[in-house]
This record gives sequence, structure tokens and C-alpha cells, in this order.
Amino acid sequence: REQVTSRDRFTTTARKKSHFSLSLISLFALACRPATKMSNITNTTSESRDLYGYAPSEPLSIVSIVLFVLVAGVLAVLLVRWKPYRSFTAILILGALFELVGFAVRLYSMRNPSQIGPYIISLLPILLAPTVIAAADYALVSDLMISGGFAKFFLSPKVVRYAFLAADIASFFIQGIGGAMLGSAKTNPTLADLGYTVIRIGLAISFCVFFLFGVCCAYLHREYLRKEKRGETFSPMFGTLVWVFYFDMVLLFVRSIYRFVEFSEHSLRTNEGLFYGLDIFLMFLILLVWIPYHPGHWLSNDTASADPSTTPLETV
Repeated sequence: REQVTSRDRFTTTARKKSHFSLSLISLFALACRPATKMSNITNTTSESRDLYGYAPSEPLSIVSIVLFVLVAGVLAVLLVRWKPYRSFTAILILGALFELVGFAVRLYSMRNPSQIGPYIISLLPILLAPTVIAAADYALVSDLMISGGFAKFFLSPKVVRYAFLAADIASFFIQGIGGAMLGSAKTNPTLADLGYTVIRIGLAISFCVFFLFGVCCAYLHREYLRKEKRGETFSPMFGTLVWVFYFDMVLLFVRSIYRFVEFSEHSLRTNEGLFYGLDIFLMFLILLVWIPYHPGHWLSNDTASADPSTTPLETV
């Protein structure tokens, strides 16, 4: 009787295992069946992975759009509130709009992975946004040099403004040309490598410009401290904004290094976390920091009674 009982237990266990194995096989066959909606989703994800190097996250793109809409909206309020700084604020808003357009097209590209055009269009605005944002810093530093009495600076304010802007524009167009080459790579595959090379050249120019601009800010800061020791008075805005420029330049510097290496090393292009952490998040911080540290916050009541032909920075 004990032998019969043990035999029945063994038979029952074997049947359960076989049923479990058949269930797993059935589930696997169902998942791999090409005619189901599940396979369509899988195919779309696979095509997206081939295009981006990974399966892009739709929720992260939506969150990015919301964040850039919020920061652009607040900057638009500051644009209306402090009109003397409207050019500076408008450039920051333009940088945020570049990010928004890039992510809006990125969402479309995720859902249409067989089309390379939307992918390239989504790539370019996000790639070029930092050069737009940096232009606001160049213009504001030039104004600070004038307001602080640094006309005898080793580079004049006009040189600082227009030389950096010219280099920034050159980098912008070079990266744009590289992106256009990538867009033509589908019909002419040899243009892909050339496109990446051209983009790297544009990023290298941005890298050098950001570095030189950081040196320029450091020299400006040193002269400011020297004048302060001699008893000259400045608005609190001056010293604070110099530190904000440092903050911007460090983040732009890090982002440029990441992007340059990314377009040189394929493995980095397959990591979405690095894309958000070393590009998108840094650009969001740069835009965000100008909300509490916008130069308009330092406008005093005296400015309203000052000569209307002068800018607030000049009255400082």
C-alpha cells in the first residue's frame, strides 16, 4: 500500500510538471505569434531600438515636455515683467522651445520608428539648444562689463559679445549641417560617418568657446574683486551673476564633453539614462537657475527714476 501511495504521488507530481511546462510553452507561443497586437508593439519597440540604439521611454519624453513648458512659461512672465531684459529672456525662451520641439517630434518618432526623418528632426533641436542658451550668457556678460566699468578689459565688451556669438553661430550651423547629413544617410550610407564627424567638429568648437568664456568670466571676477577691495561699490547683482555664469559654463562644458564622446563612441548612444542625465537635465537646470537669479530681480526703485535711455545694467 505504501508503494502504491508513493507511485500515485509521483504520477500526480509528474502530471503537474507536464501541465506547467505545457502552459509555459503555450504562453511563449502566444507571445511570439506575429498576428497579435502584442507582436506589433514588440516590432515597433525593436525598430525604435534600431533607430535610437535603445527603446526610448515615452513617459520620460512627456515629463521633459511638461518641465520645459513650465520653465518657458515662467520665463515668459519674466519677459513681460522686466522688459529691459527682454532680449536676454527671449533667448532663454527660444532655447526652451528648441527642447520642446525636439521632444514633441521625438514622441512622434517613437510611434513611427520606420521613418528616419522625424528622428533627425528630433535630434537637431535638442542638439542645438545649448548653443542658443549660451548666447544669452554672452550678451549679458558684455552688459555687465559695461556696467561695471571694465571698458579697458583685455577684451572689449563688443569683442566679447560678437566674437563669442559668431563662434556660437558657427558651431550652430556646423552641427546643423552634420545633422542634415545624417538625414541623408538613408539614401547615401557613406554620409552617416561624415555627418557624425561634422557634428563632432561643431561640438568641439562649442567646447572651446565655453572654455574661453569661462576664462573670460574668471578674469572679470578677479577684476571685480580688485575694484571692490579698492572701495568701489557694486550692485549685489554683479558678484552673484558671475557665479551663475560659472554654473552655466560648467554644465555646458560637461554636456559638450558628453555629446562629443557620444558621437565618437557608439556604446554611449545606446544609453538613454546618460542622454537625460548629462544633456536634458543639465539644460533644464541652466534654464531653471535664471528664474530666481534673473537680473531683473535686482532692479531697484531708483532705476525707474533713472534716465530712461539707459538700461538697468548701465544704471548699476
